[in-house]
Amino acid sequence: DNVLAADYLAAAAELFSKRADLGVASGRILPEYETPPPAWFLPHESWLAVRRIEQSRWANFFDSRAEPCGAGMCLRKEIALGYAQKAVDARQRILGRRGDSLLSGEDIAITKVALSCGFSMGQFLELQLTHIIPSRRVSEEYLFSLYRSILASGQVMSWLENNNSTPLPGLNWRVYVKSVLRWIKGGRVERRLVTEELRAARWARKITTDAMREKSTTDASAALKPATEP
Repeated sequence: DNVLAADYLAAAAELFSKRADLGVASGRILPEYETPPPAWFLPHESWLAVRRIEQSRWANFFDSRAEPCGAGMCLRKEIALGYAQKAVDARQRILGRRGDSLLSGEDIAITKVALSCGFSMGQFLELQLTHIIPSRRVSEEYLFSLYRSILASGQVMSWLENNNSTPLPGLNWRVYVKSVLRWIKGGRVERRLVTEELRAARWARKITTDAMREKSTTDASAALKPATEP
């Protein structure tokens, strides 16, 4: 669903040849909607990987303004290999679309591998593509589900980065109270956003709980295996 500009690969090759420190990059991503999205959604187009950038941005630290997007992402081979090595851990493979799940975040994980290897990242105007978005992806149910999934993915990524040995905790009561107050004071869309934020927190806790349970089962099975004969 991404249509690259005719010069996309040539422009990417030139960018990487000029910048020896550049590890991962994406560009300007404009949408082509089959059906116009609801008006309330327009400030949140980034949920659908839309990047209406007006200038190129580069950084050698994690800066959301320069953070590459998975759509049209270009990266060096050694970064791809580094990410693949990291994904040997089954818990790293929790993220990503499969079945009906809208979990995401692999693009952020890849970018962080690049930064950890001493490379930089960026979004560049030289790289342009069109993101074709069908009607079903601008329905309110899909968009709210996507919002919930983005939030849950972020919480799971933080958990993975911290290498926690316990699942994510339940909601802090202060956060819950603030959410309830926002829900009471908010309009229809704000109330739905608050609801999805709470659902995301519960979902992320379940994901990490299941991951820890699976790891414990795997470790126990490995411990019960007889030692290999020399």
